[in-house]
Amino acid sequence: MRPLLTIILQILLKAGLFLGVGSSDCSSPLGMESGAIRDSQISASSSFNAYRNPRLNGNSEWRADVINQNQWLQVDLQNRAMVSGIQTQGRRTDTARFVTSFTVSYSDDGTNWTVFTEGAHEAKVFIGNNDSFNIQDNTLDPPIIARYIRVNPRTWNRCGYQRCITMRIELLGCDLNGATTEPTDLSTTVSSHIKGYNMRTLPENMSIGLYIIVTERTGVRVY
Repeated sequence: MRPLLTIILQILLKAGLFLGVGSSDCSSPLGMESGAIRDSQISASSSFNAYRNPRLNGNSEWRADVINQNQWLQVDLQNRAMVSGIQTQGRRTDTARFVTSFTVSYSDDGTNWTVFTEGAHEAKVFIGNNDSFNIQDNTLDPPIIARYIRVNPRTWNRCGYQRCITMRIELLGCDLNGATTEPTDLSTTVSSHIKGYNMRTLPENMSIGLYIIVTERTGVRVY
């Protein structure tokens, strides 16, 4: 059985009972397509011929110069943001070049990375594209909070050419400005959401301040 605190935090995360936002309020484009995320905030493990402009619906794309599963595309959001989804496309002018599956990692310092997981230990493998033009939507459930996001292609279409790893992306989510950090009274907020637990075993005056929640494997970290 999962620890009670983990269950509580996951419920709060899914229900949007912290940070003053719900899932429907935190799925806006973060700025890849619009250009709000600048070119200087985008980097990659390798890139062919300076094609490092991997913006959704853009006129260019990221093409990895090396073809292996160690390639990645990275976005520095400059501040911690809640990221709830990712949209992907392949190369704009070539129907054969696109990524068919990928994983996502996140970091606060750009050095220490955590892989988004499914289950206890397995990295979540997201479904990619089956052509270059249509947008593939994927949800991060639960959302993650981080400054840096990396997309790591795992499989790609065998395009018959070199440099088949090709992506255009958008990150979905919301920034944390204006988010509430008021302590949450667990005895009143969560009791109606959990069956099988007697929340009255907690002291009546007990409250826990949930300031930032970050997924770590299938659990959470609280700051």
